[in-house]
Amino acid sequence: MEEMERRWKDSQEECRERDDAIGDLERRQTEMTAKMKQSQTAFESLRAEKNAVAKELLQAQVRTLLAAGATRSVSHCAGGFSSLSCPCVTSAPVVFVCPPSLPSAPLQDDVSELKRKEKVQANQIEQLKEDMHSKDRALVGRFD
Repeated sequence: MEEMERRWKDSQEECRERDDAIGDLERRQTEMTAKMKQSQTAFESLRAEKNAVAKELLQAQVRTLLAAGATRSVSHCAGGFSSLSCPCVTSAPVVFVCPPSLPSAPLQDDVSELKRKEKVQANQIEQLKEDMHSKDRALVGRFD
């Protein structure tokens, strides 16, 4: 009878330890998920900022062209078309040159920095995903 009680208590202790381990892993998974969501949010805001900067650049180039005496709307020329293939040309010749496809050097530095940050965050997200998967596999392996 004592042997049965001891085995029962040992089983209960083992169950408590496993429950604690499961709780720890669930907490860590929740933390990793929160970190991943935070990284995704940062990525999205970085992308939105990049798009806003690109839009501001295009608008500044359009304003510059219009200030230089362009007689047609350049809003359709954002794709960097040549004056011969520009979709906004109807019949009259175009008096302006479409905006260049490459931004100025300081802006290129900003864009390259944003791209670098985007890659770093993408790598961090991938690492967090891999950590979560390995911890899930480890957790499942403990119960096999």
